[in-house]
Amino acid sequence: MERLPRRGPRAGDRAISAFTIVELVIIILVIGILSVVALPRFFTTSDFEARGYYDTVMNTLRYAQRTAIARRDVVYVKLDTSTGQVSLCFANHATVACSSDVPKPTGEIPYTLDAPRDVTLALSPVPSNNTLFFDALGRPFASNDSVPSDTGSVSSFSTMTVTITGGGQTRAFTVERESGYVRE
Repeated sequence: MERLPRRGPRAGDRAISAFTIVELVIIILVIGILSVVALPRFFTTSDFEARGYYDTVMNTLRYAQRTAIARRDVVYVKLDTSTGQVSLCFANHATVACSSDVPKPTGEIPYTLDAPRDVTLALSPVPSNNTLFFDALGRPFASNDSVPSDTGSVSSFSTMTVTITGGGQTRAFTVERESGYVRE
């Protein structure tokens, strides 16, 4: 009997390996499930928006203090906890109402900052009217304090913690009572 030639790899040839159709289908299913469940968590912008807002609010308070020192004037900071808006202005000292807006470093007026969606702003303790001001020496005062006329003015401002929550994280910084130093 004569042997028929064998199809496929011969003895001595390298073995051929391949995926079966079942293995390919399972791999495609696993990739599909991962793309639906895991990937959206990597590409959300709320983490970045919350961190950016945190940094900007902190630097806005520092900017308000430095502007007050540079201009030798009072700069008011309004921190609206219901909307998350932060705004700066110069005040009419007689009425303690905003008389003109503080320009941004770029020169744009007014200096306002809006919170991104799903980002909240909280203050502890909450100053009167959610407002504080920095005097010409950079010291923080509560909005109901009288505008300081000399270096001996007393502030009722307490060290304030500003908490920003968003993107699944909570970050906080403080404004120190005596110096107005803003620190993480």
